[in-house]
Amino acid sequence: MGDTNHNKASNNKFTLTKGEYLSKEVSYGFSFITLFLGFLIPLIRGDIKWAVIMFIAAICSFGISMLIFPFIYNKLYVNKLLEDGFKPADNHAKEVIKLKQQNNLKDKTHFWGTMLIIAIVGGALLYHIKNQGDQLQTIYQDMPY
Repeated sequence: MGDTNHNKASNNKFTLTKGEYLSKEVSYGFSFITLFLGFLIPLIRGDIKWAVIMFIAAICSFGISMLIFPFIYNKLYVNKLLEDGFKPADNHAKEVIKLKQQNNLKDKTHFWGTMLIIAIVGGALLYHIKNQGDQLQTIYQDMPY
């Protein structure tokens, strides 16, 4: 029985409830579905704010941000549900949320650090593309017609 409790405690999936009839099974941790479908996942879940943020970040970073968001989106979604009045359905959910929220400051630091890296990489890519365009323009101007 001790092993069962240990496995359950290490499981990141849990249920949040709101009222008597509304419940959602959610998880912390990596989201494969967000990796494959990107900003469509928050859009499908009705999380318009993060759908827009993810879409704009994908454009600005030439898609690189879509490799970052799968690591953080589940936590963002759970926090949104908690802010919207959802509550942990059982002790396992309470334990997972408590453990994850203890690391909240570290997670925020990682999030904004990641956003900074995406902005730098996006800026470097834009600079590179602009320089390539300038070089091509110079080549075309030097070509005899």
